[in-house]
Amino acid sequence: LKIIEALSNFFRSVGFLSPDDLSTCIHLCLNQLGPAYEGNELGVGETILLKALGMTTGVGLEHLKAKLKSQGDLGSLAEGLSRYKNTLESVHPG
Repeated sequence: LKIIEALSNFFRSVGFLSPDDLSTCIHLCLNQLGPAYEGNELGVGETILLKALGMTTGVGLEHLKAKLKSQGDLGSLAEGLSRYKNTLESVHPG
């Protein structure tokens, strides 16, 4: 139920803020770039996701790899970094 609620909130936000991107978001959730008949594969590996997460959060790749090794889940790692960054921004506004 937690996943359904999170996806529902995500789709609702995308539908409100950028309705033209809703289809793309659904395909990404299915690990696709578009409809299956187009034959495009996502091809995003863990390292690419870690690099993108590093660029987003300002955390170095080696630190992210070490945290991932200890935590074991990239989604939880990203969520924790997001919470940490939001806490820092509320204490020290940019």
